Amino acid sequence: MAEPSGEPVNSINPLKRSHDELELHQRQTWAWINDSTHTSSHEELRECIAIILRSHPETIPTFADVQRKQFQDRQNAVTRSELYGKVIDFDHFSKSCWKALNVTYSRMAPSKQYMHTQDVVDTIDEAITAIVERSEEAQRLDTYKSALETCRKIGKSIILSDPGEIRKAVMNSPVLESLAEAILDILNTVVMTDEDALEEGLMWVADNIKGYGSDEPWDEVIEKLDEMKQVRPKRRAT
Repeated sequence: MAEPSGEPVNSINPLKRSHDELELHQRQTWAWINDSTHTSSHEELRECIAIILRSHPETIPTFADVQRKQFQDRQNAVTRSELYGKVIDFDHFSKSCWKALNVTYSRMAPSKQYMHTQDVVDTIDEAITAIVERSEEAQRLDTYKSALETCRKIGKSIILSDPGEIRKAVMNSPVLESLAEAILDILNTVVMTDEDALEEGLMWVADNIKGYGSDEPWDEVIEKLDEMKQVRPKRRAT
């Protein structure tokens, strides 16, 4: 039986040593990649990507997914900037509704007007939907004010529109209820301060539209406006 040589036995598992070496190699590789991407020019990076994609076409779907995600992230950033960074003006919606009510079909005979009543209702309904959707995520108070003011103008345009088939159809359509619900949604979303003139205008619309279609949503609008007046601090006399 041979005598022990006296040399220490290496107790490190060869598999563990191989794994540790692989991890070290990966860390060094990622460090090199990170350094290269920050120090290389755009042209060099584009050329490098092209070489990789040509040599490893199986990576193309992954690369395309990354590109799509980055594009979507940029689009979302733009949308958030529009919503949070600036005031959205909805006034063009009130103008398009006024035109549909009073200009576009005004010279037509009643029978011809009747054929286009749904077009006018759709114009108003689409405007209300767009106002609600775009103001839902807004954070600027002036955006909410613009939304309420535009809804007030649309309501006033309906009330004061020329008598005829179009006005009759609009006043008996679900769009009046949609308008009340839009106003109520906005009023329940934001705390308005010192807006007596706007509230008076909305109250006028609510009072004059009641009686056409469903009264319930307009009663809720009036109740909400009254509630806002009661909780608002009174101005000091000057």
